Amino acid sequence: MKIIILSDRIAPILGGAIGVAYQQARGLAQRGHAVTVLAGSGTVPPEAKFSVRTVPAAFHPRYAGYLGLHNPAAARQVRQMLAELQPDVVHAHNIYHALSYRCLVEARRVTPRVFLTAHDVMSFAYAKLTHFINPADMTCPARPSYHTPWQVNFSTARKQYNPFRNGIIRRRLARITKVFAVSQALADALSDNGIRNVAVVRNGIDVNDWPTLPADAVRNFRRQFKLENRKILFFSGRLSGAKGIHQVLLALAQVVRREPSALLLIAGDVEDGRGYEALPKKYGVENHVVFAGRLDAAAMALAYHVSD
Repeated sequence: MKIIILSDRIAPILGGAIGVAYQQARGLAQRGHAVTVLAGSGTVPPEAKFSVRTVPAAFHPRYAGYLGLHNPAAARQVRQMLAELQPDVVHAHNIYHALSYRCLVEARRVTPRVFLTAHDVMSFAYAKLTHFINPADMTCPARPSYHTPWQVNFSTARKQYNPFRNGIIRRRLARITKVFAVSQALADALSDNGIRNVAVVRNGIDVNDWPTLPADAVRNFRRQFKLENRKILFFSGRLSGAKGIHQVLLALAQVVRREPSALLLIAGDVEDGRGYEALPKKYGVENHVVFAGRLDAAAMALAYHVSD
């Protein structure tokens, strides 16, 4: 089949929507499909078996509530490329910056098989979804309500707020074949905000990229980061409040009271150079945290193998 993948960015990284789009393109190409990625920016290795076409178009975050719906320059280029390539399937990932949701309309004009994977809540919100959380309530309800009133979006977006944005996105998503949510919680959040055309398809990996590793390599990794004789917990992700680092350290403080040998290995960039390395002392776990920084793919595999 001829498959087009739409993504604001594409890059051969391990995580996030960008990395998932890359892994999907790679996997489909390896299975013999003709894959083309249309992306606002990004590069892939020369050995990649799929092609990438960039879609240069101006985008300013100040107008995200409008350009995310319809970026005329991007939509025009995507329309021309779709007409040329005549795909059997179009699968979009995050397209609310460089490309815009208008590209789904253009895709429907060339094929009835149009899909979008939602990796976050930006189809109905303007930022991370936290308004429903009561920090004083530690009971973790099994099924909270994720409904997001317009007042919440207005207070978040301010001058970027577009009162027509969410309604337009809902209509566009209702007209494609299916919206995929990467978790059940995200599917629930989409449903609570009027997006019903949803199925849960969790992000996968190619297990061949994660083989059993030589014992000496694992042993050397333990020695490098002083992980010997510890029970290892692993956190991989950007160090930021939005990723939950405060909650992780709060939980770790409870864990070490039960298991004194517990140690949290953290792999990821520090957001905006902020002093997250000082946080473990705030939570009383400074002797139970190791910051490994950004790890490459080989080191990430080792980190998973040493984790308990």
